[in-house]
Amino acid sequence: MALGIASFTPRTISWLYAAVSMANATAQLIPSEHLDRFTKPLLMPLLLFYVYQKSIGSTTLKILFLSGAILFSWFGDLALMYHGNEIYFILGIASFIIAQILYIIILRKAVYQRLTFTAQKFLPLIMCAVVFLYVLLPIEVFAVPVIVYWLATLVTTVTAYFRKDITSMESYKTALRGSVLFLLSVSILVINTCNQPVAYGGFFMALAYCAAQFFLTGGILKHVD
Repeated sequence: MALGIASFTPRTISWLYAAVSMANATAQLIPSEHLDRFTKPLLMPLLLFYVYQKSIGSTTLKILFLSGAILFSWFGDLALMYHGNEIYFILGIASFIIAQILYIIILRKAVYQRLTFTAQKFLPLIMCAVVFLYVLLPIEVFAVPVIVYWLATLVTTVTAYFRKDITSMESYKTALRGSVLFLLSVSILVINTCNQPVAYGGFFMALAYCAAQFFLTGGILKHVD
């Protein structure tokens, strides 16, 4: 059994993850609820397995927090599979918000010197949020949790951006790419929830989400403590 698990290298797992991601995105395009229900629950366990294989022998606080973020993302994936159920919807979004908070904590710690924030640095963040929310007006009450989730991903993206020059360039670029894709995915979700649905929005949202999780995870793992 141990030999069977060991035969799955991180490269092999990454290809499996890519294949399942494409299948899940295709499920949104066809659409196929059966394919979606089969592939979505596999995504985060595969990513968690990838983290495990990449970090054998070095179980650090960073790895534990990263595993927690992926685990909460999985909870979110499972909860949002129950379309039309308000309780599961709220639980799913709450799980994703917790995952983003964990990503923010990890990104702030995965640096070689203290990451500082100033009012000047936050100004573009505030302007971006104001413009985006203004476009969405009026916002219905049921959309508020999704907006909070979007704001959390925005903070994740800004945190990833401010890591420049205080981590390896490879870690910086990969994590930033993942956080931007995350923001894109959640932005589509917000627009679909508050306004007219984006054409092929489900396909692009799933594709961006899967890629975001992989790149953000990879970027964090590339930082050598």
